[in-house]
Amino acid sequence: MADRRPHAPGMPVPRDHDEASFSEMVPFRSTKIDLKKSSLMMFGVITAIVAPMLYITMMMDGQTNDIATKQANFTWQVSLTVFYMLAGIMLGVYAYTRPGRPIWIYGIAFVATTLITMSPLFSILAFPFRNIIPNVMQMGLAGQTFVERFFGMLMIAGFTEEWTKSIPGLIGAWMTFQVMAGKMKDSGFVAQYRVRGPLDGVLLGIFSGAGFIMAETAFEYVPREVMKIAQQTGVWEAGVAQALTLLVPRVAQSFGGHIGWSAIVGYGIGLAVIRPKMKWQLIFGAWAIASVIHALWNSAGTIHVYAYYLVAGISVVVAIACLLKARQLDLVLRGEPAETSGSIIVEAAHRPLAAHPPVAPAFAPPPAPAPMPAPAPAAVPNELLHLDVEGVHIPLRPHMVIDLSDEPALRGRGAGVSATVVPHPSRANVVGLRNSGTVAWTARLRDGSQQQIDREQSIRLAPGVSIAFNDGLLGSVVKLG
Repeated sequence: MADRRPHAPGMPVPRDHDEASFSEMVPFRSTKIDLKKSSLMMFGVITAIVAPMLYITMMMDGQTNDIATKQANFTWQVSLTVFYMLAGIMLGVYAYTRPGRPIWIYGIAFVATTLITMSPLFSILAFPFRNIIPNVMQMGLAGQTFVERFFGMLMIAGFTEEWTKSIPGLIGAWMTFQVMAGKMKDSGFVAQYRVRGPLDGVLLGIFSGAGFIMAETAFEYVPREVMKIAQQTGVWEAGVAQALTLLVPRVAQSFGGHIGWSAIVGYGIGLAVIRPKMKWQLIFGAWAIASVIHALWNSAGTIHVYAYYLVAGISVVVAIACLLKARQLDLVLRGEPAETSGSIIVEAAHRPLAAHPPVAPAFAPPPAPAPMPAPAPAAVPNELLHLDVEGVHIPLRPHMVIDLSDEPALRGRGAGVSATVVPHPSRANVVGLRNSGTVAWTARLRDGSQQQIDREQSIRLAPGVSIAFNDGLLGSVVKLG
């Protein structure tokens, strides 16, 4: 007998046959999934490359007693292990944030910072902080008091290293400012790499911080530690064991260390892009905060060993707060639907309604007549807002599609400029304009600040807001009626 039980709404209805489809049996051939675009697939490919190489170097190490060969094999193993652990962190953050850009863009920051840190360029970048103040290196490395150690570490580690790690993000922000000023075309590599907002800044910072960990841990600290212990004890294996106890915590620290500190600086850089009126305060402020936390970590041991817990906690909280806020701002800038659950709260939760109305008590006196309610404030109709594009008035109605290339009065200057009027999810009298064209805009807000509006990003509309579209084409939001 057929099962006639009703199915709950939203529940899938079972198939009427027992045979599995081809895509169910061979899922990688399914047209409903795309392995190439999956962050998990990227991690799988890295795993498929790194794991066999680790086994191969392990077998090669067991076939020789030559210390030089063992050292080379161990360097390979350390490099692969550190890279694999950092790749997991970077891919996890990338998958969570969904920035709408290919991951290799942020990978540039990882590679660039790794190379800068290992090259003579790092000494040049560090010179102002490590060589001008007398005995600053001695204070940072061997200071006996907290104040002495903190100041030394602030100069030789905090300012130096956070400045170095910020270079990929600063270059991306500089590109954006050049595009906004009309000095650089928003195309090709510039369009791909430039910082669009805080999320790009944070991600470039995270990947750059990972590159710094790669350079310091895999190519400096761990190899130096293994050789030091091996020479002291005369036993190579003792050096390996001690070096591994250094490798794991240096990478595990990540958000409580170099990755977290770089994320803070990156957030300031990205915020400066959308708030250029305060760009220098935001950039230098974030750099100073990250540098101070960095120096606190390096000098906490002069107070008490447990002080490390406090500094690590501060680092993690500030870094993750920057990441979450950057993600929330990115949703707003791109005009995407608001996330109403999880760690990003866009609107205050509504109070649940009572399941049943309260029962009136028996023999209750008749209620007194309620006073007349005050009239609700009338919502400002959206039709009152218009976009004035060089004399062409376009009403801004919700869900309306605007294509300036169709305006004959503009004589083709509106080519590539199209937009959609998007309503606010909860405020009926607020609308935004989403860029659905092929060129970026520059909006000037009522406070005089400028904001870059990329494709699929939105700008909240209000009287006094002006938008530079393309080829000198300027539009202003006006209130009519």
